[in-house]
Amino acid sequence: MASDAARLTLLCIGDADSVHVAGRVAAFARRGHAVTLLTERPATVAGVEVRPVTAEGRWGRLIQLLCGARLILTARSDLIHIHYAAGVLPWLAVAFARQPLVVSAMGGDVLDHEQHPLPSLGRWMTRRLLRSAALVTAKTREMTDEVVALGVDRARMMTVIWGVDGELFHPSPPPCRRLSTLAIGDDDRVILSPRLLRPFYNVHVLIDALPTILAAQPQALLVVTEHGADPDYARQLRQRVADLGVSGRVRWAGSVPQVEMPALYARADVVVSIPPSDGFPQSVLEALSCETPCVMTNLGRFRDIVEDGRHVVFAEPTAGAVAAAVLSLLADRLRAVRIGQAGRQRVVERASLADSVAAMEDRMRALVASPKRTRSTPRWWWRLGALAVLLGWSLRVAVASTPRRGI
Repeated sequence: MASDAARLTLLCIGDADSVHVAGRVAAFARRGHAVTLLTERPATVAGVEVRPVTAEGRWGRLIQLLCGARLILTARSDLIHIHYAAGVLPWLAVAFARQPLVVSAMGGDVLDHEQHPLPSLGRWMTRRLLRSAALVTAKTREMTDEVVALGVDRARMMTVIWGVDGELFHPSPPPCRRLSTLAIGDDDRVILSPRLLRPFYNVHVLIDALPTILAAQPQALLVVTEHGADPDYARQLRQRVADLGVSGRVRWAGSVPQVEMPALYARADVVVSIPPSDGFPQSVLEALSCETPCVMTNLGRFRDIVEDGRHVVFAEPTAGAVAAAVLSLLADRLRAVRIGQAGRQRVVERASLADSVAAMEDRMRALVASPKRTRSTPRWWWRLGALAVLLGWSLRVAVASTPRRGI
């Protein structure tokens, strides 16, 4: 718990509906800091004052822009901590924040060329935000290199994995009611897909791998969580499961609250995470903390944190490669246990949320105490220009959403 002298007042910007953002800001609040979260989607976060600035309706984006600018401009905080460097509220901080900016890159914001490309305006604003930050964090060295390539001084970079809460994610969590509703038998070998149910996360590849897995391991059972489900994609997956004749070996778990995820991880024999691009998936850290071995995409940036065959099993995101990787763990229980235990030890050593927050506290206090801590406020013409650009974009969104009448 921070003393009054060491207590920070933080304005955070991020998605309150994201369990990762909520977990981080709540961790700062638990340590005695005053935390306000500016967010587009309202949600409750323990110990944190949540200030939603929504963008609903035809003129919602314009109203959000003006309200967000006012809240950032009038904020009385030591620092502004931005979780995810792309979006209207983070971009507003470039023009209207007076305090030092701390930005935590999370993946798609700086890897948009691999994932979902930002429009040219968004890419420019994201780059400007990163360059103006007093401190930028990234999970891996390769992610750090991506940020540096955008023009950020390496001296202002810090590697922060943003680990997991070891008190929540551990090998013996309390049971949850959802497990009983999924009708999982004692002999079932559970394969868990914990990622968002959207095409980018390649859940369809795992489903296509299931017949091969079942041919060798008939007791295999696939459990699919449905976080942030894309309705069309969910329908396609259910149809694919039916077409493959494996409906009896698939369970749809719905959107699982974070407090219930440890029980799912602990019951699983294998967790699979195979999107084509990622910063470093928090779900893998959570699973490893529960001693569950993981199959994950073979991306070079992951090797900063885990080793193939020691902490996880890497696989290309193809049905054949995923089936082979999953079967290598289901067929050799001793190997699976050894990898799961080594994975948990890796998380304890390298990916503790408490350690991440403590390291951030030290850097943040140094920024506040520095004689150069006051951020140079952008010149009026730059502010006006940034606001004009974003206003123009908001108006274009509003006009585009206006129903057109026939002649």
